[in-house]
Amino acid sequence: MVEKPKLLKLPQEDFIFSKTAHGTVLPNCHVAYGGNFYSAPYAYIGCEVDIIEINNLLKFFYKNEEIALHNLCKDSKGDHITNTEHYPDSKNITVQEILSRQKVDMKEIGSYALNFFYAFAVKV
Repeated sequence: MVEKPKLLKLPQEDFIFSKTAHGTVLPNCHVAYGGNFYSAPYAYIGCEVDIIEINNLLKFFYKNEEIALHNLCKDSKGDHITNTEHYPDSKNITVQEILSRQKVDMKEIGSYALNFFYAFAVKV
Protein backbone atom coordinates (compact mmCIF):
# COMPACT_ATOMS: atom_id res chain seq x y z
CA MET A 1 0.00 0.00 0.00
CA VAL A 2 2.92 2.32 -0.50
CA GLU A 3 1.52 3.56 -3.83
CA LYS A 4 -1.99 4.51 -2.64
CA PRO A 5 -1.06 7.81 -0.95
CA LYS A 6 0.83 8.90 -4.06
CA LEU A 7 -2.01 8.23 -6.53
CA LEU A 8 -3.88 11.22 -7.93
CA LYS A 9 -7.67 11.43 -8.16
CA LEU A 10 -9.22 10.36 -11.44
CA PRO A 11 -10.30 13.25 -13.71
CA GLN A 12 -14.02 14.08 -13.67
CA GLU A 13 -14.28 15.35 -17.28
CA ASP A 14 -14.72 13.07 -20.29
CA PHE A 15 -11.63 11.99 -22.17
CA ILE A 16 -11.57 13.45 -25.66
CA PHE A 17 -10.37 11.19 -28.45
CA SER A 18 -8.79 13.17 -31.26
CA LYS A 19 -6.71 12.72 -34.38
CA THR A 20 -5.13 15.38 -36.55
CA ALA A 21 -4.27 15.43 -40.24
CA HIS A 22 -3.81 17.82 -43.14
CA GLY A 23 -5.73 17.98 -46.40
CA THR A 24 -6.26 20.19 -49.41
CA VAL A 25 -9.62 21.62 -50.45
CA LEU A 26 -10.20 20.15 -53.91
CA PRO A 27 -11.77 22.02 -56.86
CA ASN A 28 -15.14 20.40 -56.02
CA CYS A 29 -15.08 22.03 -52.53
CA HIS A 30 -14.28 18.77 -50.73
CA VAL A 31 -11.41 17.41 -48.63
CA ALA A 32 -10.54 13.71 -48.68
CA TYR A 33 -10.44 12.14 -45.22
CA GLY A 34 -10.88 8.59 -44.00
CA GLY A 35 -12.03 7.32 -47.38
CA ASN A 36 -14.79 9.92 -47.76
CA PHE A 37 -15.02 13.49 -49.01
CA TYR A 38 -16.20 16.33 -46.74
CA SER A 39 -17.13 19.77 -48.02
CA ALA A 40 -15.36 23.01 -47.18
CA PRO A 41 -16.19 26.57 -48.28
CA TYR A 42 -15.28 27.28 -51.91
CA ALA A 43 -13.13 30.27 -50.89
CA TYR A 44 -10.55 27.76 -49.62
CA ILE A 45 -10.15 25.74 -52.84
CA GLY A 46 -6.47 24.85 -53.21
CA CYS A 47 -5.67 25.69 -49.58
CA GLU A 48 -4.20 23.22 -47.13
CA VAL A 49 -6.37 22.83 -44.04
CA ASP A 50 -5.83 21.22 -40.67
CA ILE A 51 -8.25 18.40 -39.96
CA ILE A 52 -9.14 17.52 -36.40
CA GLU A 53 -11.27 14.49 -35.59
CA ILE A 54 -12.83 14.80 -32.14
CA ASN A 55 -15.32 12.25 -30.82
CA ASN A 56 -17.05 11.56 -34.18
CA LEU A 57 -16.86 15.17 -35.33
CA LEU A 58 -14.61 16.44 -38.10
CA LYS A 59 -13.40 20.04 -37.96
CA PHE A 60 -11.45 21.86 -40.68
CA PHE A 61 -9.24 24.79 -39.74
CA TYR A 62 -7.47 27.29 -41.94
CA LYS A 63 -4.92 29.50 -40.20
CA ASN A 64 -6.39 28.50 -36.82
CA GLU A 65 -9.94 29.49 -37.85
CA GLU A 66 -12.63 26.81 -38.00
CA ILE A 67 -14.10 26.80 -41.50
CA ALA A 68 -16.17 23.59 -41.55
CA LEU A 69 -17.75 21.06 -39.22
CA HIS A 70 -19.17 17.63 -40.12
CA ASN A 71 -20.29 14.46 -38.41
CA LEU A 72 -17.70 11.79 -39.12
CA CYS A 73 -18.96 9.10 -41.50
CA LYS A 74 -17.27 5.81 -40.58
CA ASP A 75 -19.73 3.30 -42.04
CA SER A 76 -19.02 3.91 -45.72
CA LYS A 77 -16.27 4.80 -48.15
CA GLY A 78 -16.30 7.07 -51.18
CA ASP A 79 -19.24 9.18 -49.97
CA HIS A 80 -19.47 12.94 -50.36
CA ILE A 81 -20.69 14.60 -47.17
CA THR A 82 -21.75 18.02 -48.36
CA ASN A 83 -23.02 21.23 -46.84
CA THR A 84 -24.43 23.07 -49.87
CA GLU A 85 -23.70 26.40 -48.15
CA HIS A 86 -20.03 25.66 -48.93
CA TYR A 87 -20.75 26.07 -52.66
CA PRO A 88 -20.92 29.44 -54.43
CA ASP A 89 -24.46 30.68 -55.06
CA SER A 90 -24.10 29.94 -58.77
CA LYS A 91 -23.79 26.21 -57.97
CA ASN A 92 -26.79 26.06 -55.63
CA ILE A 93 -29.64 25.74 -58.08
CA THR A 94 -32.76 23.63 -57.68
CA VAL A 95 -34.00 20.82 -59.90
CA GLN A 96 -36.89 23.06 -60.91
CA GLU A 97 -34.46 25.76 -62.11
CA ILE A 98 -32.52 23.21 -64.14
CA LEU A 99 -35.68 21.82 -65.73
CA SER A 100 -36.95 25.31 -66.47
CA ARG A 101 -33.73 26.11 -68.35
CA GLN A 102 -33.89 22.81 -70.23
CA LYS A 103 -37.48 23.50 -71.22
CA VAL A 104 -36.44 26.83 -72.77
CA ASP A 105 -33.58 25.12 -74.62
CA MET A 106 -35.87 22.38 -75.95
CA LYS A 107 -38.41 24.96 -77.11
CA GLU A 108 -35.67 26.72 -79.10
CA ILE A 109 -34.71 23.44 -80.78
CA GLY A 110 -38.24 22.77 -81.94
CA SER A 111 -41.60 21.21 -81.19
CA TYR A 112 -40.32 17.59 -81.28
CA ALA A 113 -37.64 18.40 -78.72
CA LEU A 114 -40.24 20.11 -76.55
CA ASN A 115 -42.54 17.06 -76.84
CA PHE A 116 -39.60 14.87 -75.83
CA PHE A 117 -39.01 17.13 -72.81
CA TYR A 118 -42.67 16.82 -71.72
CA ALA A 119 -42.63 13.05 -72.24
CA PHE A 120 -39.49 12.32 -70.25
CA ALA A 121 -38.78 15.21 -67.90
CA VAL A 122 -40.38 16.01 -64.60
CA LYS A 123 -43.15 18.52 -65.09
CA VAL A 124 -42.09 22.11 -64.51
